[in-house]
Amino acid sequence: MNYSFEIVYSGDMAELLEDEGITTSTLKKIFENFVQEKLELIDNENVNFILPFVNPISDKGYTLYGNYQFKNSHIKFKVELLGISLKTVKIKPC
Repeated sequence: MNYSFEIVYSGDMAELLEDEGITTSTLKKIFENFVQEKLELIDNENVNFILPFVNPISDKGYTLYGNYQFKNSHIKFKVELLGISLKTVKIKPC
């Protein structure tokens, strides 16, 4: 399926992500993976999401919250500022 997507968040969120070392390109990869592996897209759908991920640079775990809308092969993710979990959990390999 062909689709485009965008990620929308406030300037405060951008600053917070930057402070944590999470780049725009990292977010794009995380959301692309989320769409490809987890979502069954239905046109005109509005859904909340919880997206746990590990920053590949720092190995810290995070969770993003928000909602997305899928319409006409376009997905718009809106990430909520109050929903980011900045737990500094180190992921240790087994």
